[in-house]
Amino acid sequence: MSLLRITDRYIFREVITVWLMVTFVLLFFLFSNVVARLLASAAANNFARESLGILLGLTSISFLTTLIPFALFLAMMLALGRMYQDSEMPAYQACGIGPKRLYRPLFMVALPVTALLTWLSVDLDPWAANQRFKLERADQAVLAFGNLEAGRFRTMGTGNTVFYAERVDQDGQLHNIFIRREVGERQEIVVAERGFQRFDEQGSQSLILYNGRRYEGVPGEAAYRTIEFAEHGIPIDVPTPDLHSDDLELMATADLIGSSDMERQAELHWRLSQPVSVLVLTLLVVPLSRTDPRRGRYGKLVFAVLIYLVYANLMGAARIMMTQSTVPVWLGTWWVHGLLVLLTLTLFSQQRMRMLWAASKKLPAEKE
Repeated sequence: MSLLRITDRYIFREVITVWLMVTFVLLFFLFSNVVARLLASAAANNFARESLGILLGLTSISFLTTLIPFALFLAMMLALGRMYQDSEMPAYQACGIGPKRLYRPLFMVALPVTALLTWLSVDLDPWAANQRFKLERADQAVLAFGNLEAGRFRTMGTGNTVFYAERVDQDGQLHNIFIRREVGERQEIVVAERGFQRFDEQGSQSLILYNGRRYEGVPGEAAYRTIEFAEHGIPIDVPTPDLHSDDLELMATADLIGSSDMERQAELHWRLSQPVSVLVLTLLVVPLSRTDPRRGRYGKLVFAVLIYLVYANLMGAARIMMTQSTVPVWLGTWWVHGLLVLLTLTLFSQQRMRMLWAASKKLPAEKE
């Protein structure tokens, strides 16, 4: 096996290992934040607790589209930085393996990741956002009635019913119940000793009450009616979830292509920018990671993170500029990628000038 192939496999394995570790660590911190936020939303009855796992999985897809480019960029910087720190890179250069030859193993990683990210950003992420939206809206509609809790006033159905129960047993039995309903101008007040929720197969819901009274009448009028009952059922109207949304993140990519609307074009450019950023950042890694072994493997890591933050913020700014029609569609967000490519060429040029200057300084000494 040739030296070049051995070097390619070594760098490839090094980058993959570091990338998986960095991605796992970043996902862990992001998931911790997401889980806390989803638990808070579930506690506030924004969605059912049973949907927590599904929502977490769908949300993670959106995180991956922005996390993967940064994680891979960071992994490449760490891997090449370690090789400079351990003087492996000077040894490769002594064998005739220059900086440009490093692109072969790096793109062996970057190209499959770009293909994966294209699928995530263009196809899977909009689908996941749509499914998350539908699930949250469906849960909110169900929780308009939802699982009733003790000691808490609760608005149910379409908002015309207020419910309160003093105690709820483990089997769901309700005790000391108070209900106020508005039916047109008439109001109904119901008190009962106990009751329970009933869900049928058609999705309708109702409350079955035992041993209570119902008071009916129009506020301000003296004609009130009192009814005592041993068993009484109160139907609860569950509102149909509104699944319509104008959010562009929920739209399929096919619906964005060819549109003359600038906001849709900006969303399309944003989705395409995620995989393109992997390729552009890979180009930047080689000149940016070049460092003196005495500076350590983290010598340029902070600088690299700052460059990525500026790059990401410029991408967001370019997206806003497109929505405001400040830049033409053909330019879109491509100028941001162009700036990073220009930075890569500038770093290569500076490094080449330093090498020529260093070589010119050594020539007189060698002649003497």
